[in-house]
Amino acid sequence: MKRLLYAIKHALRGISRRKLKNLINTIGILIGVSLLAGVQIATDSLVNAMQETVSLRYGDADIVIQKGEYIPEFFEYSVYQQLKLDWELFSYIDGIAPRITSQVIAISAATEQTEPFVTIIGIDETLDEPFGQLIPDDTFGNNDFEFSDLELQYSGDQLLSAECVIGNLLAEDVINFDEEDERLVMPNVNLMSILYTNVSGILNTETLNVKGIAKVEGKGVINTGYVIFMKLSHLQVLFKTTSLGINNIIISTTKGNDNAEFVKNLIHERLAFHYGEEGGKFQVDPQKLEAFRDIEESINNFRVVLYVFGSLIIISGIMLIINITLMNIDERQRSIGIMRAIGMTQRQLLITLITESMVLGGIGSVLGLGGGVLSGQGIIFLLENFLDIGSILKDIPLIIQPRGFLISFSIGLLISLLAALYPAWKASRIDIVETINEIEIQQVRRKTGNWSIILGVLLLMASIGAFVISLKIDTLPDWRWMIFISSILGFLFGLGFTLSRIIGSRISFNGFALSWMAAGLLSVLLLNPFMNNMGVDDEWALYTFLIGMLALVFGTIIFIALNLEWISNRFNDIFQQIKKMRSMGIVSMRYVGKKRTRSALTFAIFGIILTMNVFLAVFTGSFTLGFDDFAEREEGGVNIIAYSPGIDLSFLNITGDPIDIIKNADPNVERVVGMKFKLSLLGAFAILRFSATNETTTITEELPVPSDTWGINEEFIEMTEYPFESVWDEITGDPWVAAMDNTTNYIILPNLLQEFEFDEGGKTYVLDVELGSNITVPESVNPDTLEVTFGNYTVIAFVETTSYSMLFSSYLFVSENSTIFQDIDEPTAYLIQTNPRLSTEQNLEVSRNIEAELLGFDTLCIRDRMESFMEIVTQSVSFMQAFVSLGLVVGVLGLIVVSLRGITERTREIGMMRALGFQRSEVIIAVVVEIFAVAFVGLVIGFVNGFILGYGMYSQYLIEFDFKFIIPWATLALFTFVTIVLSIFAAVLPARRASKIPPSEALRYTG
Repeated sequence: MKRLLYAIKHALRGISRRKLKNLINTIGILIGVSLLAGVQIATDSLVNAMQETVSLRYGDADIVIQKGEYIPEFFEYSVYQQLKLDWELFSYIDGIAPRITSQVIAISAATEQTEPFVTIIGIDETLDEPFGQLIPDDTFGNNDFEFSDLELQYSGDQLLSAECVIGNLLAEDVINFDEEDERLVMPNVNLMSILYTNVSGILNTETLNVKGIAKVEGKGVINTGYVIFMKLSHLQVLFKTTSLGINNIIISTTKGNDNAEFVKNLIHERLAFHYGEEGGKFQVDPQKLEAFRDIEESINNFRVVLYVFGSLIIISGIMLIINITLMNIDERQRSIGIMRAIGMTQRQLLITLITESMVLGGIGSVLGLGGGVLSGQGIIFLLENFLDIGSILKDIPLIIQPRGFLISFSIGLLISLLAALYPAWKASRIDIVETINEIEIQQVRRKTGNWSIILGVLLLMASIGAFVISLKIDTLPDWRWMIFISSILGFLFGLGFTLSRIIGSRISFNGFALSWMAAGLLSVLLLNPFMNNMGVDDEWALYTFLIGMLALVFGTIIFIALNLEWISNRFNDIFQQIKKMRSMGIVSMRYVGKKRTRSALTFAIFGIILTMNVFLAVFTGSFTLGFDDFAEREEGGVNIIAYSPGIDLSFLNITGDPIDIIKNADPNVERVVGMKFKLSLLGAFAILRFSATNETTTITEELPVPSDTWGINEEFIEMTEYPFESVWDEITGDPWVAAMDNTTNYIILPNLLQEFEFDEGGKTYVLDVELGSNITVPESVNPDTLEVTFGNYTVIAFVETTSYSMLFSSYLFVSENSTIFQDIDEPTAYLIQTNPRLSTEQNLEVSRNIEAELLGFDTLCIRDRMESFMEIVTQSVSFMQAFVSLGLVVGVLGLIVVSLRGITERTREIGMMRALGFQRSEVIIAVVVEIFAVAFVGLVIGFVNGFILGYGMYSQYLIEFDFKFIIPWATLALFTFVTIVLSIFAAVLPARRASKIPPSEALRYTG
């Protein structure tokens, strides 16, 4: 015990004597802990802010009940009454209210605006009171209304049957405001037309007067802002329901999300009890709980990616700390030898050095927690600027959880321990006599000890076990490949340790490093691009990619480190060819080869950071620079789509031919093709077959899926160029021409629909529609009997284009002469081709001009929609690049430390050089060459691995969309320039200092 206390006391004394030298160690730990704590704080803050936004939107509307999977069906009002009076549910429910919810299109003649995605909600304000009252938005003037029962004395502000209140975002589109004292004031009359599908599936129009603008937070409205509220009784009349029908029931649970899942299951049981098999057709959705879960899942995935990239920075920090610790030990070798000579045991020495590292780690970890707050704020700042989170979340308060701080602090101490183990072990094994006499003997390479066999065998057994498990996991294909790759890497690692005892460490570890590189290459370039075809989720494919990435990076670094002496000799050969560099090349390269571990740790830092930056730059370059060609192919000749709901639009009073109106709206319009079109939001759907699978059984179900329906004609075929992914063998010639023949009842679907799946009731539903399959599509509704007539259509092709699918939920193509369009006489959508020289902004302006002239039509600029998608990807990658670039701080610190400490160690050597005739400039060049050579090795590693990883990611995500692999030379030139500048900066200042030391003083230096 006394010896232990003596070792700790000696460690603390050593720390106090080397304050400046230990500062860098502390900074390294501080950076690592700051990143860990910052990621935790930032992601916790995002989760909290998003959940607060969701809570504000949903309020107490915890559960929604509806009938039907995709298309809500109306049901008897008595269902609501039955659940309200159910004694089993009574103690778990705070509020329950009936509603009608539907999607409509709003059209304003006053503003000439069409808004196609509007939610209309019918509520009984008295029954809906648990979910908050609808109150006027006081930011608008002349905005008074009462959402109360008509039995009360009419005051003039109450809603009549053709009156409504709306959300603020919809108001901006459909109300022509007056302006008084810089405040928007509502006119007394605000007429707005809505297009909707009634309970019989028949499309109707209705003109409403907007009575006011309401605050809609807390009413459980997903489409916040674009919403219309009417009295439930009025909407029941409008939709022509029977028995006061409704299609939604909203429920508030007693404990919110805490018991939402339990209440959901209980409601299912009670519906089955009251209505038997019919009760099983109701969907019970704990919407707020699921929204919270989606947020936590997405943020957790984001957190994992940050941790992976952040861990590489932390690993760089560990390398920096190990480097500094090794330098400290090299500098203190003589004093360590003396301590050993006077009786300090190996154990005491180990404890002393580890204690030093742990104390410094503790200080750095404590400071890192404070830095984590700043780091978390910085990450949030990057998110707000790169991902535009600030436009969604107005306020992101910092959330600091003790759990995250404790984990970060513990990892900081662990980093300190790991960083001290190798240097401490190395110091404990020094030869006392050689060290005291400062004799340097060339080390003879030996085989490793028995410990390597024990460790190797343990790794081999664990890896073989994991490999077997990966082969046996049939129900978890996502996990399988991660375990598979990890087991192979672990096996190779264990094999390297085992063979090191038999054939020597140099050969075995070179083989191990090369095998890791090969495994990483195979994983990144061959396995990952085919993961989607093997049914692996994109998220898990990314994790598998990251494992392969780590194998490639660290395999390369280990291989270069093991052969650094050979590399330094080759550099020296090059310098010997340059007369003025011969002497300086010998000096600088001798030191690089002599201090292999130190040089390897330094170039590894730059290699890791540059690999990440080059990888992200190459992938982003291929995506952004190749996007224009991709977008042009996906447009297929269509730049703008103008569409209406697909009914008789005579009530809009459009005078003239719509094609002429479109052409006259803007001179840049070159071609217009009219098409018959039905919008999914207003009832267009198809009956598709799904295979539903759980752990034990597979069943087949046919479900209605909302699908926009397009009528093929000759002009469409001539104008567009959409390739097919697959075509039915029975079709000869152009599938578009075959489908245009209305006598065949052929139908064409998008290829993305084949990937559609969802989870419900413990089952995973996957689309089960192949070429030659028959699907059912509604063709007409008898207005008298309300009977729906369905038609059978044969799938003859899957088209590759993603343009339409980016605009609507799903879609299908049939002949425009099909019975589906029997109630449509004129085109209800127009495909527009503009001047090919127009930019996206100019096309967007053309789109606005057309919409202003064509009342009742909404316009969509396809390139703008695709660029919005591209922007999300590029912003995400830009954020990751900014995050990873923080690691350059570690790299610069490493170079500066190596320079400073290397010059300190070689003070006598530099004095001898000066005494032998070296000029000050030659000393500076020698140091700069040494540091630049180390940084150059890191640069080469970063570029080679970055190219490989960038191509791997390109193969996985972009090649299937025919993107070209494009190398962003300008960005890579910037990385090269920054690396060179930083390495010169890190070398010049210490070198200038060293060159100024007088030779006589340097020769007397003893350390």
